[in-house]
Amino acid sequence: MGRGNEHRSRQRQFGAQPDPWGDYAPPPSYERPARPQAPRTASARETEARVKWFNADKGFGFVELTDGSGEAFLHIRQVEAAGHSALPFGTTLVVRVGPGQKGSEVTGILSVDTSTAEPEPPRRGAHTQPTGHGPAGRPQPRQLQAAPAAPNTPGVVKWYSAVKGFGFVTVDGEDKDLFVHVSVLERAGLGGLEPGQGVRVAIVDGRKGREVGAIALA
Repeated sequence: MGRGNEHRSRQRQFGAQPDPWGDYAPPPSYERPARPQAPRTASARETEARVKWFNADKGFGFVELTDGSGEAFLHIRQVEAAGHSALPFGTTLVVRVGPGQKGSEVTGILSVDTSTAEPEPPRRGAHTQPTGHGPAGRPQPRQLQAAPAAPNTPGVVKWYSAVKGFGFVTVDGEDKDLFVHVSVLERAGLGGLEPGQGVRVAIVDGRKGREVGAIALA
């Protein structure tokens, strides 16, 4: 019997043998795509600083960085996180500083040394008012600042940060934007302000110049 006849005989006896690969074909080789690199952000740096001024009522202040890079904004939440409610002038700090909304900002306080604190010098333009003496040599109480007038001066919100607790309002006729603190908004029953929002304000003289003493929406 020839080889061809023998092959046909085996097919009739056992049937056609299935293809071991069938419809399967091995996938083509490929290279795994490179993972995209996440953008690198500026990291905070550690440095020593000295409290230039801090107002617990307003909830913020500024420190002078001893590395010569200038000032950095200090929010009260960082002070409270370090276990303090206020920091006197001249206190030495070791801080982490990073970029903020309007410049350098303290992102953490690592240590506080109040032994370097000293009396805050009077601000330029500020003057002390003599208290005088009443009967038996007792000092008379210092006159309190009058309550701000009704907010009748129109203005526009330049920016406001609920996180930082303050912002600024632009008023025609004023040389500088007017500072507005969160406590002023709370007294007016406002939860926040939006840039470009129209407001009416009452202007008072604050520690660092003219600021908003009362506010209402226009």
